[in-house]
Amino acid sequence: MAAEQIRSLLRQAPPAAEGSPPIFTFDAGDDSVQLSLALADEPACLLVRLRAGRCFYTDPTSHPPTGRPRRHGAKFVCNDSATWPEPTDLWSAEDPEYGHVELQAWSGLHPIPQQYAEKGTHAQPHAQPHARPLLRGTLIRWEVKRLPRPTKTPVPLWFWWWAPTPPDWAVVWQASTARFSLAHTFRFFKHTRNWTTPTLRQPAAADRWTWRLLLASVQLRLARDLVADVRLPWQRPLPPERRTPARVRRGFASLLTTLRSPVNVPQPWGRSPGRPKGKRSQPAQRFPAVKLTP
Repeated sequence: MAAEQIRSLLRQAPPAAEGSPPIFTFDAGDDSVQLSLALADEPACLLVRLRAGRCFYTDPTSHPPTGRPRRHGAKFVCNDSATWPEPTDLWSAEDPEYGHVELQAWSGLHPIPQQYAEKGTHAQPHAQPHARPLLRGTLIRWEVKRLPRPTKTPVPLWFWWWAPTPPDWAVVWQASTARFSLAHTFRFFKHTRNWTTPTLRQPAAADRWTWRLLLASVQLRLARDLVADVRLPWQRPLPPERRTPARVRRGFASLLTTLRSPVNVPQPWGRSPGRPKGKRSQPAQRFPAVKLTP
């Protein structure tokens, strides 16, 4: 489902500049290998966060004189620095929110892909086993000096990078930090704006509801300089350019009194005929649920 949505977006979006395909970021719940295989022919870059216990392998440097050739070389364990070879690329920069940022990258690594589709099925007794495809990418380790909100000690983060072009680490760093703001936006839509509260039966109705929430978010963005900073007792005051949509929403009611509605007040006219006698509603159409994990 994620790969199909990315293909649809690439067909609708304007062509990207030469040598700069778009970057799509994913959390640790998405399978980096399956996404890379599904989008191998698309002009897209993938940045997927990994859990710290993942294992990867290098290409074998030697093969046995007889028997099947080796497919995997030295093992790379993310949470065991003794298994790390020399990084193929290093990058560092100073960030106003995260302080000193250091990057270590190891290219040419591949995981052992899992065949989730074959689990739970009975294979043919004489079927010829096929080799699982090996996907080589770049393993990234981010380490920062501090967090924007010093609530806890920062820990290194691991990412999987796959792209048809060589990476620009400054742009990749911006994409990795932008993922956190997008996650907070989705949480704001779900918890505060009731994005997933309505029980909508048709996908078209869900799309219309999503567009209405986006328009409401744009109004909150435009009203940052027009409303007062209504903050909770434990919150610090913020300048208008740094106010969050939740804060603007608290003070938006005072702005509604100065705005005029573009529509007239609805006038009552008669009574609704209601449902015809003896007619029953049809059962709702069912759609399969989309799950991230296999």
